[in-house]
Amino acid sequence: MDASFLRGNLRSIEVFLSVMENGTTQRAAELLYTTQPTISKTIARLESLLGVELFVRSGGRLKPTNYAFRLLREAELIQTELAGFERRVRQIKDDAEDGLWFEAVSTLSIAMVPRAIARLKQIHPDIKITFNISQTDQILLRAKKNLIDFGLLHFPTDTPYPGAQKLNSSELVCIVPKGHFLTKKKMVTPQDLQPFPLVSYRASLPYTKLIESAFHEYGLRYEASITVNHSVALYSLVNAGYGAAIVDNFFATDGVFPNIERIPFSPKREVTVGLIVADQKELSKQALTFIEYLRDPLELK
Repeated sequence: MDASFLRGNLRSIEVFLSVMENGTTQRAAELLYTTQPTISKTIARLESLLGVELFVRSGGRLKPTNYAFRLLREAELIQTELAGFERRVRQIKDDAEDGLWFEAVSTLSIAMVPRAIARLKQIHPDIKITFNISQTDQILLRAKKNLIDFGLLHFPTDTPYPGAQKLNSSELVCIVPKGHFLTKKKMVTPQDLQPFPLVSYRASLPYTKLIESAFHEYGLRYEASITVNHSVALYSLVNAGYGAAIVDNFFATDGVFPNIERIPFSPKREVTVGLIVADQKELSKQALTFIEYLRDPLELK
């Protein structure tokens, strides 16, 4: 049987479910605000489309066949999914009118973005926000397709994006577990890090290439003992007492990972946080306020 019979026949599914639940076409008609002949014709048409008999008459009631009971389970699933779809459509309408939908790379998602959201919610408590953590290439693609309002990521990216805006800059720092030998130093260099295992992001990222350039300046290779794809994993490893890492200073570690200490890193390298706006999106006043909070130096503490 071709499943395409469902196209344009959601009403038939609704009628079928009502007859199954109530046992008579008359009662189904009352509940669906239509006539008994209309219900009977709908059931007959559904049976014709399916090529099977769904009901047999018995004592003034309709007795479901075995096929009807099997179809019941699938019809209920369709009804549940449809109800969920209707809820999501209403939510999307509300979000489009007065909500924010954006994505950010993981480093910015731990402290910088949540703090800005908290500030925005203080003055706009009813605003609906959808915030996802994604990788740079995914954010660029979703912004290009207008699937998000804007994206937050590190610059430069491998793919230039028209209209990209700079938000803030930060120098790279070294993070180590508390009590680590390197905490005695006022400044850490690539040479200082040679005896210790390093945790890093994947090598293909422009972010990682920036760190590599600092090591090359010392005639050294930047080699990681562990490679991760998420800032939480990187910080968690160091917080657990393993190795060291070179990161930007956008992530405020206070209270989140209590076993981490930050040390200035040399040679200096600057990381920029940027904003990309979807091609056909006009940012709301709330979105512009949120972006100003991201620019605020308070978010970098």
